[in-house]
Amino acid sequence: MITAGLACALVASNIAWAVHALDVGITRTYEHASYSASGDALARAIAVIPLAANGQTAKAELVAAALRAGDTVDVFEKDGVTWIGHLGLQFNADAQLIRACAEACDP
Repeated sequence: MITAGLACALVASNIAWAVHALDVGITRTYEHASYSASGDALARAIAVIPLAANGQTAKAELVAAALRAGDTVDVFEKDGVTWIGHLGLQFNADAQLIRACAEACDP
């Protein structure tokens, strides 16, 4: 009787440890992906800053600089923001950079 109880306790504790290990693995994987995305956006932003500082650089040049700073990604426009990977660049009607954001650009 005691042996059966100890066996059940052992199995239950092993299951609990397995669930915990799986949870930690998933959390670390998500954390790594998040850090990679943030690092990519930062590298692209740092590449754009010197060009954007003078205020005269064309939109195409800024996008090209951001593309050169990281892995190959698709460039697309959504809600008035040009997205290069995880970096969003917003331009005014004169194609001057007015804002940069990562992950999401609030209006």
